[in-house]
Amino acid sequence: MKKNIWNGLLLGLGLSLVGSGLWGATLSGSMQAQQLFLKGKKAFELRFDDEAGQYLTTLITKYPRAPQVPEARLMLAELEINLNQAIGQLKILAHEYQGRRVGEQALLQVASRYYLSKQYFSAARSYQKFIRQYPVLEREDRLMEDYDWLGNCYYYLKKYDRAQQTYQAILKQLPTSSWAPRALWGEGMIAMTQKKWKQSIRLFLMILNHYPAYSQMDLVYWELGQSYAAKNKINHAHAAYLTLVDRYPRSPLKSKAEVQLKMLEHLKPSLKNAPTPIQAIATPVPTTTPSQALLTQVVPTPTVWPQKEHYYLQAGVFKTLSFAQRLVKKLNHEKFSAVLVRFRMKASKIPFWKVLVGNYSSIRQAKQALHQFQRQTHVAAFVIKG
Repeated sequence: MKKNIWNGLLLGLGLSLVGSGLWGATLSGSMQAQQLFLKGKKAFELRFDDEAGQYLTTLITKYPRAPQVPEARLMLAELEINLNQAIGQLKILAHEYQGRRVGEQALLQVASRYYLSKQYFSAARSYQKFIRQYPVLEREDRLMEDYDWLGNCYYYLKKYDRAQQTYQAILKQLPTSSWAPRALWGEGMIAMTQKKWKQSIRLFLMILNHYPAYSQMDLVYWELGQSYAAKNKINHAHAAYLTLVDRYPRSPLKSKAEVQLKMLEHLKPSLKNAPTPIQAIATPVPTTTPSQALLTQVVPTPTVWPQKEHYYLQAGVFKTLSFAQRLVKKLNHEKFSAVLVRFRMKASKIPFWKVLVGNYSSIRQAKQALHQFQRQTHVAAFVIKG
């Protein structure tokens, strides 16, 4: 009886809303808010910042109570160029929506903004706060990412012991994580800073040995070459640089590696007659486990690699060069090998700019790198064939 009375009241209320036109207006407003949000989000993902800002601002102004407003505010804060204003907006969102996805993303962006502006002390505090508030124990790989950035903060603050402890926590808790090779790379950089060349060589070779799909392998070969050169192992350094130049032709480190090759060949002219890169790629002798590899002398051996197709991650397409350059700078600062490629679309005389990341020899490696790239940068990307 009570249920029928309640249903009757709801029906009467609905009919009165329809009769007055309020129901249609509410539905229309909801649809318009959703359309504005989707258009703004699409423009945001494509890095059309001006268009995204217009759609999102209109949404927030006209429909302040729409459910899409929190995420729209988050995107607007991410679009803000002024560092202090962006961090201020993000901190408000992190506090206002604490415990929700928007609050989580806002706090993570606070840490990222501090990190990218080289304010490593504030970044470390923000990452520590993020880990406490959002331990995400059910998503261990996500937690390992936070540890990685925290370790990087300690590294740049020259707190090497704390950095090393943080990196080792990643390797201990989840050695199969996509962040494990980054932790090894971090430890290798600490060893280089302390001029422990033998240790840095072992750590970089461990990455080559155990994580062949690592997305920043060109950086590993560069540091490996630097470490070998410091140990006066000219042949090994030459092989490492030669591998970088051959396998990663679009790497921003290619030109530097070519300079190093000329210097080494000047010191040792016989290297000019060395086998072509495809016949002499520096690869490590297989070892058993990462922990044992640290205690074993590992040296590179010549390997024959067949020619393969190349794959890249396309992180954006821009009409404005400055926007494309800003994304490249951001990605390179985050240790991704990003480059600009100029092209023209069909039936268009206007040049566009692609931002490409990485250089992968298989579609599987590219897809694995894509997953890590999107989680780390929050930039929409997809795999293309080179």
